[in-house]
Amino acid sequence: MHGKEIINFGTKIFCIFTYPEARAGATFCQWLIRSKPEKTIEFYIKDLDLDDDNVPPDQPCNDIFYIWGTKSIANPILCVTRNELIGIRFESDSDWLLIELRTNPWSERLHRGPRIKYRQIEAPYQRCWTFCLH
Repeated sequence: MHGKEIINFGTKIFCIFTYPEARAGATFCQWLIRSKPEKTIEFYIKDLDLDDDNVPPDQPCNDIFYIWGTKSIANPILCVTRNELIGIRFESDSDWLLIELRTNPWSERLHRGPRIKYRQIEAPYQRCWTFCLH
């Protein structure tokens, strides 16, 4: 499966098309999440099931997972730190996020991939401006 999807506005959850069922074989997916220009994207990683068979602690998983558009997350996401990201609130640095999943085509086990909840919110400078006026 190869895919690219552009997602706009609203509170939503995205994942690969087989979720919550695990999948096998090569997968390449990109999700571009856009908000209105004056807003940012708040997101939570709800699940991140990646192939980590025989991976040293300081290395990315066999399934490579990236999140671009926020300085809060270092890429690629390392296997040893991926569980620390689950349930944490993150925010984009601007009006977009680009998320990419490249799975290991030779994996011996099935994996679900990511499940991420997101919504657009007021940008930090908008929140301060609104707060300061009241």
